[in-house]
Amino acid sequence: MKRPYGDLRRIQHMIDNADVLITAWSGAVEFYPKLRFNKADKAFVIPRKQ
Repeated sequence: MKRPYGDLRRIQHMIDNADVLITAWSGAVEFYPKLRFNKADKAFVIPRKQ
């Protein structure tokens, strides 16, 4: 499935109904590890609590 970046109504619906919204900005690569995200190939992963 392609990302619906061109479907503004769908994106607005997702934002309006989201419990959590995470966005990436310039400098995010250095910031995510401070939130205890683990680096993965082209992504950051939030580790589950054991």
